[in-house]
Amino acid sequence: MMPASGRSSISPHDNPPSSRRTPKNSTNGRGAQGAARLEVLDRIGEGTLWIVYRVRERGVSGAPLLALKALKTAPNRHPRLPEKLFQTGLEWQKLSHPNLAGLHEVGVEENTYFQLGELLLGGSLEAKLAKGLPSPQNALKILAEIARGLDYLHSRHVFHGDIRTRQILFDKNGTPKITDGNVASAFAQSGLALADVQGDCAYYLAPERTQGAPFSAAADVYSLGVVFYRMLTGRVPFDGPSTLAISARHRTDAVALPSQFRPQIPAEIEQLALQMLEKDAAKRPSAAQIANWNAVSNAAPQADLTPTILPPVAPAVAAQNATQNAASAAVVATAPKRQPMDDLVAQQMAADDDAKQQVNLKVAKKRHRRREFWGFVGALLWLLILVGAGAGGAYGVYEWWKSESPQEVVVPKYIGLNQEEAKTVLAKKGLYMKVVREAYDPKVPAGTVLTGEPDPGRTVRSRREVTVTVSVGRAPIKMVDFSRLTLNQARRIIVQHGLRLGQVVQQYHETIPDTFICGQFPEPGEPLRRSEPITLIVSRGPQPTEIDGTQDQNIADPVPQVAPPVADALGSNDFQPLEEAPVTQQTDQTSAPMARSERAAIRVQVPEGEAQNVRILVRDARGERTVYQQVKRGGSNINETVRISKNQGEAALVRVYIGEELVDGCFVVKFVKQTW
Repeated sequence: MMPASGRSSISPHDNPPSSRRTPKNSTNGRGAQGAARLEVLDRIGEGTLWIVYRVRERGVSGAPLLALKALKTAPNRHPRLPEKLFQTGLEWQKLSHPNLAGLHEVGVEENTYFQLGELLLGGSLEAKLAKGLPSPQNALKILAEIARGLDYLHSRHVFHGDIRTRQILFDKNGTPKITDGNVASAFAQSGLALADVQGDCAYYLAPERTQGAPFSAAADVYSLGVVFYRMLTGRVPFDGPSTLAISARHRTDAVALPSQFRPQIPAEIEQLALQMLEKDAAKRPSAAQIANWNAVSNAAPQADLTPTILPPVAPAVAAQNATQNAASAAVVATAPKRQPMDDLVAQQMAADDDAKQQVNLKVAKKRHRRREFWGFVGALLWLLILVGAGAGGAYGVYEWWKSESPQEVVVPKYIGLNQEEAKTVLAKKGLYMKVVREAYDPKVPAGTVLTGEPDPGRTVRSRREVTVTVSVGRAPIKMVDFSRLTLNQARRIIVQHGLRLGQVVQQYHETIPDTFICGQFPEPGEPLRRSEPITLIVSRGPQPTEIDGTQDQNIADPVPQVAPPVADALGSNDFQPLEEAPVTQQTDQTSAPMARSERAAIRVQVPEGEAQNVRILVRDARGERTVYQQVKRGGSNINETVRISKNQGEAALVRVYIGEELVDGCFVVKFVKQTW
């Protein structure tokens, strides 16, 4: 149960939602049983938003194990987030796909939002990557299965908005499944930024999403591309010292090639990863194309190592060769022997041959000398050409260095400008800006340059890096503890600290004196934005008791009366109590009619929709007054008992307002007790 002070008697950090109250918004269809049918086995995990328990149904033989996720205390107290999570959870519950985590039930139990769904025991993709990287082919298989789940969502015009490695869980068979569907949509509808709660969202956010673009299929594909990049390389494409820096790199910087970190990544798989991370959303592939993508092997053909075999000689050619050889041998064998005259002729011929050889040798020497000369001339010419080319190249390099060497420039004024404006101003002077530090500053808007090095006005060389410190706005503060203070003291503290006072309500309290603070929201120590309104609950002292009459065992005691909400109390120093008309004094005690006290049971239901203010007004012998006023959610049941003072022979009037509308005939008034 949640008392009026905003403090819960059951902490989701310690226990799952119990069955002491029927979940009003539960979708299990089991009536008043609620979560009582579930047996909690153990607590298996805790994240930023959820606490997860392993449960199963009681008394059902062979009942499967399920995962019960309870929303943690801080997000559960947000005025809109639990309701939006409930609505988006109902939409996700209608979806069914092998690569989507099944959601069986959503509801509210003990004022705590919960989800009951499929229990996935295979661990998250984040945990698997911490142990080691898959091969590129296995990474491609996981990618294809996740893409099938996304394609199923996109075909029904549903966009996830928060694809990360922590959101990909595996079942016992190793099938990857997408979880936490529509959570990002619930945050957006509640006016919250998911990156403020989930610190690693910025690593996966598409460039257009960092500039306020709505959810889209292309943005989901970009986030899936970051997941694929991590599976291939073990790192995210862009990192930085802050969320602003990471978002800026997503919009402007080029992605490093995955093969720089793992050379064994095939070129086709690397190209797919780069296409998914295109900054232009129109150039990214769809989830269906990714699911059906097949790499084409571009392996080079192997060299032909077959030895070359000469063709055999034709038989006719072989026979002809054999005949010619035989004839030559016969001629040699039958040649006559030389005579002496023949020897003289042979000697003369030999002498002639020697003379010819001497002449030929002289000609060859002259020719050789000419060749050496012209060779030397050619070599000298080539040497001169090379020397000229070298000199020309050296001169060209010198001229290029002279033209490209950094020039002296004056650093322009950049301190006090927006980060992007300062970057543009410095770039015009050939300087590069680098954010090295972010600092809180209550007087300077976020994204403004606070300081930098070198200072404006200094003369430096171009292409130099300018390091700057950027403001991130006001530092977060913690909620003040207003307990044991009066309302006026709390108002002064709120005004002094520049905070905003929102609703001020009253209720009876057994131990805290009248006009002292007995509750507040947000609670002490919780993070607080200066623009967030502070709700204060003021004690009216102990509950007044009835002098006459006996206790009726069938009627519950009335709930504490609550003062009308105060829209803005910063300009007032006096607290206005509940409006009550004074009881008319009788001048003649003996002749005055004796008043009697009665109790009226009020039963009314708030229409479905947004929360509305409910008021119960009574006109009786004591005058006209407001006896009940609270803001109730749509669909809430009001069960109240009010006291009515009546003079004998007179009538009393009870009116119920929901918002500004008077309820007529939608409630039952029954007098359940009379005292004289």
